[in-house]
Amino acid sequence: MSGKIRSAVAVVLVLAVAAGAVLWRMKRGCGASRCALPQACCPHDAGGEETAAKPVRGRPTVAPQRAGVTQAVAIAGTNEPAEAFELDEAELEAERVVAPFQEDLDSDDPKVIAAAARKLMAHANANVRRRAVEALAWVEEEGFADLTAMIRDKDADVALAALEAWALQMQSRDESAEKKAAQFAEIAPVAMDLGADAFQDVLNAMFDLEDAPALKLLQTFAAKTDDPRMLEAILDAVNFRAMPETDISKKEEIPGAIAAFLKREAAEAAAEAADAE
Repeated sequence: MSGKIRSAVAVVLVLAVAAGAVLWRMKRGCGASRCALPQACCPHDAGGEETAAKPVRGRPTVAPQRAGVTQAVAIAGTNEPAEAFELDEAELEAERVVAPFQEDLDSDDPKVIAAAARKLMAHANANVRRRAVEALAWVEEEGFADLTAMIRDKDADVALAALEAWALQMQSRDESAEKKAAQFAEIAPVAMDLGADAFQDVLNAMFDLEDAPALKLLQTFAAKTDDPRMLEAILDAVNFRAMPETDISKKEEIPGAIAAFLKREAAEAAAEAADAE
């Protein structure tokens, strides 16, 4: 697809993705080396030195006292005073399990972070596995395969967190259209099982995929669902990419819209080749 309108929309999408990635990382918290303003977002004093309690990214910092259901904690990423924060037994167990690995999880070396996260990925406690996802989200290439695997986690919250991080990473991966399309084809059915919002994350991550393979994927996705929200999102994507003379409104119309698009693309390519001679 070409034209000034498409180019303008693409620019807006790129800016939106970049902003979303920044906000997502800010939401996850920050390690000592990732904080641009230590006094504002990390538990450092004005001199830049770490305080005694080292936080888990984006998680409450629990003082090393006798475990209880309710403890006074300082929420990482804020300057708010410590307050009573109720932690259930699973969360308290997660604090204890993750503590020995925290130094590696806060490392600046992606290999070290990924290795520590892999030791937590199979833990029975879903809160521990969620910490593994949060760590893998930082390391990109080193942890991408592991992050992809965790989209199939038996806990929906863990799977959704993994999918969100995966979708953000997919938007910036430097791979061929064929390889990207294969990855989307693998993960989209899993995302569909997680719901319409999760599936929308996959569609959003496809924004820079070339039109022809993207349209083929969209047709495949439409054949796998009758969910109204998912179908609406698929049809919107097809209309945006194929630009039919009249927007389609049924999945049965997708093949015709794609065929017309491919015919138009072939004609444009032939015209350009003739002009070049």
